[in-house]
Amino acid sequence: MENMDPKEKILNTAMELFARKGFFNTSIREITKKSDTNIASVNYYFGSKVNLAISLIEKIILPINKVRINQLETYLLENDHISTRGIVKIFIEPVFDVIINNERGILAHEFLNRIIISGSEEIKFFFHSLMMPVLNEFLNALSKCNENLAREELVERLLFSIGSMQHSIIMISGVYFKSSIFKVEFKKEKVIENLIGFVVRGIEG
Repeated sequence: MENMDPKEKILNTAMELFARKGFFNTSIREITKKSDTNIASVNYYFGSKVNLAISLIEKIILPINKVRINQLETYLLENDHISTRGIVKIFIEPVFDVIINNERGILAHEFLNRIIISGSEEIKFFFHSLMMPVLNEFLNALSKCNENLAREELVERLLFSIGSMQHSIIMISGVYFKSSIFKVEFKKEKVIENLIGFVVRGIEG
């Protein structure tokens, strides 16, 4: 971390502390001490602890959503007959590409889970405002190949799929393998393929 600029030092340290201790249990002073920066730098780059957390969410989520939307637009443009599987695959795979193939991806995943559940209302609102346009695009696409499903039902099933995706990331991260509960190593490709199939069956009913 020595060669990083102060902004990156603050972001990396904040993500680690927010993931481990939670938003409200982490102070700006702790972040600056561990990152070897100062409070003036935090105020200069972010203005507040809330804005620091929001910057982290953007850093993680925006690249994933950009890939999702680009791939979805291409898929809809190039295919006359779209499928639930094709859409679900586009929704799921970019998450694993960013989280699992990134050195700090699992930490980013832990941070998101914790900050969304136990962050401030302002942070939760920001996260939802960031996700809703993307979710709506996928819901619109899924509606075209699941015309028998009411919008409310489709929303519920897509949200269930997000929960399954979070759980699958934990499986691949090795948490279960390291425990005494299961004596099996979960392979990324197999887990993703099974997850896609599981979500497709869940949506199509």
